[in-house]
Amino acid sequence: MSIRKSPLAVLASISIAAAAGFALSACGSNNATPAQDAASSAAGAEAAGNAASSAAGAAGNAASSAAGAAGNAASSAADSAGNALSGDGVYTIDESNTTVALPSGTKTVVVNASNVDVTGGDVTEIKVNGSENDIHVNSAQRVSFSGSDNEIYYVQGPAPQVASDTGAENTVEQGR
Repeated sequence: MSIRKSPLAVLASISIAAAAGFALSACGSNNATPAQDAASSAAGAEAAGNAASSAAGAAGNAASSAAGAAGNAASSAADSAGNALSGDGVYTIDESNTTVALPSGTKTVVVNASNVDVTGGDVTEIKVNGSENDIHVNSAQRVSFSGSDNEIYYVQGPAPQVASDTGAENTVEQGR
């Protein structure tokens, strides 16, 4: 069985060992008087205590900083994606200039971005509020557009009903 220590625990152990070694070497065999040995030992013990305290504080600060950085990185990754599937099956795309594969469970797709390539399965509704998007699904029942130059392709089933189109040059076609 192997016992693993975190890098911060190892750093703290090394710092404590080094400080203790310094304290012991400071009161090694020399020709000092007993009073000088006692003063030297006290100074060494104080140095060891200070080093241990500093190492523990540094380890705690490093662990706190690492945890904060990890949390910030996860938050940034989620925010930068700009896409989310809600509990009711609505998948919203807010990030432009990207490619998106719709997750399982998507019922309604809302594209609030431009220059997005979307692929997915069977959906109920597609709402396109951006421009120049290419959306490929297996099937859809309804589509609506408020942007321009969007293309929706469905593979099977009847053509989706165009609920509204306030943009220009939007198309819905079977194939591809």
